[in-house]
This record gives sequence, C-alpha cells and structure tokens, in this order.
Amino acid sequence: MSNFKADRTRGGFNVREVGKHDESDPNSLKVVNVNLNVSRNSKPHHTDKFYEDEEFKGCVLRRGQPFDIDITFNKPYNQKEDELKLIFEYVFAMRRVRVTLILSDEDVPGEWGAKLLSNRDITIVVRVYTPATLYIGEWKFMIDVLKKVDNIKVGYRFRHEQKMFIIFNPWCKDDLVYLPKENDVSKPNEELLVEYVLNDTGKVFKSAGIDNKVYPPKPIPNGKTWNFAQFDHPVLECVVEVLYKHYLALTDRADPVKISRKLSSLCVEHWGFQQRVVGKLIMTQKPQHMKKNIFDDQQDVTHDYKYKEAIAFEMAVTFNEYREKLTDQCCTKETCAFRIMETDQVYSGDLEVALEKPALTISAPDKAKVGIEFPIELSFVNPLPEKLTGCFVKVEGLKDIVQVEQGLDRDENGRYS
Repeated sequence: MSNFKADRTRGGFNVREVGKHDESDPNSLKVVNVNLNVSRNSKPHHTDKFYEDEEFKGCVLRRGQPFDIDITFNKPYNQKEDELKLIFEYVFAMRRVRVTLILSDEDVPGEWGAKLLSNRDITIVVRVYTPATLYIGEWKFMIDVLKKVDNIKVGYRFRHEQKMFIIFNPWCKDDLVYLPKENDVSKPNEELLVEYVLNDTGKVFKSAGIDNKVYPPKPIPNGKTWNFAQFDHPVLECVVEVLYKHYLALTDRADPVKISRKLSSLCVEHWGFQQRVVGKLIMTQKPQHMKKNIFDDQQDVTHDYKYKEAIAFEMAVTFNEYREKLTDQCCTKETCAFRIMETDQVYSGDLEVALEKPALTISAPDKAKVGIEFPIELSFVNPLPEKLTGCFVKVEGLKDIVQVEQGLDRDENGRYS
C-alpha cells in the first residue's frame, strides 16, 4: 500500500503518488485485504476448471458478467466520509488503459460499474460489472481510499498482487462469441458449450484418404483423440504473454476474430521460420538430410557411391524401453544415427511414432425407454504385458466420470470390462 495526495486543479483533483503509507495514522481508512472470491465467481463464470491445477494462483473471469469482490479494512467503512475508487488497468505496449469506478446504486447493463452489496463490520462486498466488449488479457486491480481535508484529498492506494485474467464469454448474449440455442436465442446452448469450450479432451480430424466409391469423391475423416489442455497451467498465461509481446492494435484485443487470426499467424510464422532454417541447413550442408523417414536417409547415403544400394536396419523396441518415454497421445520419437566407416560421415534421422490404442467395444440393449436406466457394457483388450490399474471411462454428454475399479482381471480372451 502506498500513500498519495491530490491537489485541486480545474474540474477536480489530480492524484499523484508521493511515497509509502504512514502506518502511524490511526484515523485513516486502510485496505487490509482483497478477496476476488475465486470459489464464488468461478462457477457462474465457467472458469472453475482453471483452479483444478494447484499451481495456478490467478483469477479468471469472463467479460460482460458481474463478479463480487470482498474488501476488508482496518476499521468500518463510512460511505459518507470515505471515498472509494476501484481502478482496473490494462497495460498494452507503452500505453495504459485505466478504468476508475465509484460505488453506485444504479448500474447500466453492459457497461462498467460497481455496486455496494453489503457493509458489515470491517468488510464490504462490491459487485463489479464489465462490458462484453472488454479487452482480453491480464488486468491489474487497485483501490484508492480518499478523504477530503481542507480542500485537499489525502488517501492511500492499495495494489492487489493477484493476477486477474478477463477472457471471452460465449454465455453472454452481448459477446461476439455468444453461442445461443437454435430455438431460443435468448439462452446459451449449454450442451454445445460444454463440448466446444469446457471439454479439455476431444478429437482432431484429418483426412485418411479419398473415398472413390461415391461421386464426387469425398475425403475420409479420421479422428485422433487429443488433449486440448486449455485449463492446464501455464497455458492461459502463455497465450496472454504471446499477445502482449506481439503487436496487435488495442481495439483488436477485444475482437475474437482478430485475436484468432493473430495467434494463427504467429503459429504459422514460427513453423515457417523453422522450415526455412531447416531448408537452408539442408542446402548448405549437403549431403546431410533431415527427413522423418529414417529409410530415406539411408538411401541418400549411396548418392556418392558408384553402385547405389538401399541399406535397411531392423530394431525391436520393447515395451519396457519406451513406456517411460511416451508423450501426449501415446507418441514416441525414435532417433537413429550411424556412421560410414569409409568416409567417417555421420547420418541421423528421427521418426515420430503414434502407438495404436485398443478400441472400445460398446454393447447396449436394443431398446431403451426415456427416464429409465439401462446398462451399457464397455470392454477392450489390454495390449500391455501387465495388469491395468486406475482406469476410467469418460462419457461425453454426462456430468459425471464413470470410474472403473482398479485391478480388474482379464477374462479368458484377455478382455477387460
């Protein structure tokens, strides 16, 4: 907390900070603590999954939706004598956008506002309203406590250190990313929002070939299970940092289309840069090549030899060798390097391998009635040479995760169910 004074100028007071707060002044109102009410605000803002990671210490809110703040003072707050100003600050390059709010009983929907909900003992509860066109990213929060003494406002500024992130709100009808029901645009489509926004796992589809049996020929989609991990720490901070370090006009930082294009272009630009560097290395360091297929590299070895021949190696990789080295989506990267004794040249290549996962067999009754339970059996063959524990099945569309008991035994066909 820091001390400041405000001198009278034309039309008001010009606040400036002058140093540390004088703790010896017992009559001044001081902010002791600010609680952004993560547990209370996260559910209605649909941001509670961010806090499942214990390393995340910030506060995530969605624009266009009110949130409550608890402010604790060193003594009771007197609205007639003490003046409070809530300050929200957005830093962009060399610019600072500052919004100053005073407590009011009337707030205009869709605009900035602050309303006093309760005043008990030394703690007040304030409800803050934000517009649905707010800039996305990290906002800083401060509180000015002012008191007028002989036409001079003397007070203190409290700076809250907890990071506050404000993001898009597809549940808010005034937000550009709003996703309504098809038959009632006044209500958000909760089912699709769970799938599109809240699910942290899903499938990424790509073409698996062309189906020539139909006319015109159509690509065959192939879905690959993917972990989006949008709630994992520090994914949110990384995205905000990328937007902070790369130029994007201030007004564009409230536009979901402009932000999506910027992030996409940065990814493409980064990958393109890598491709150009690799291409340059290949051209300047011939005959060394960098390809995904190890066998292509092996064939390139014969380029300078009179008689071209293909050299192939076979190597078995056991489960115990790769089990601890698997990355996301059951992928493993194999790297091969070898030396030609006659020329003392060293060649290397790498290959990323995605391991196949067992398919789930789902069986259910031929008929079922609405509102009545019916059994579904899920089973799969364990391809690993050890007993499975800690398995669970997540069914999309349900609120609960069906937890399978640990230590299940296989049947005579090696199938778990």
